Amino acid sequence: MLDKRYKNKTFVRYFIPPIAAIALLLIFYYIKEMYPFGPKTLAWVDMKQQVIPLMIQWKNILTGDQSMFLNMLNSGGSSFWGIFFFFVSSPFSVLILFTESRDTIVMMNVIVALKIAASALTCSIMLNKLYSRLSNFHLIIISIFY
Repeated sequence: MLDKRYKNKTFVRYFIPPIAAIALLLIFYYIKEMYPFGPKTLAWVDMKQQVIPLMIQWKNILTGDQSMFLNMLNSGGSSFWGIFFFFVSSPFSVLILFTESRDTIVMMNVIVALKIAASALTCSIMLNKLYSRLSNFHLIIISIFY
């Protein structure tokens, strides 16, 4: 019986926050008719002007069409390493390989959702380790807000 309670507590404290965060984001996507529920996207201003072109460039590097070391498409010819570590170094950026370049703008909705879920998960892990006496309710709420 103790083992089952421990598993339930672990599930609640570690997996409910990212699931709830994604659920809330999906509700927002649905209300705003954003991908996957409509044609709209989270991308605007900086994400459209910088992040999406850099993600397309990152995809071209991963597929061997461009180089990490010298690229004439950015800054009049520079290395992509600095840009990579500043903008694109998330493990979720590799998901760009599974989409067409024209669909990168809607793929950003998926990547943002996964990053939010990962943030909620890592926050819940930290809170559980540092504040083990914190109630499940408070741990979940703080992790989602994080």
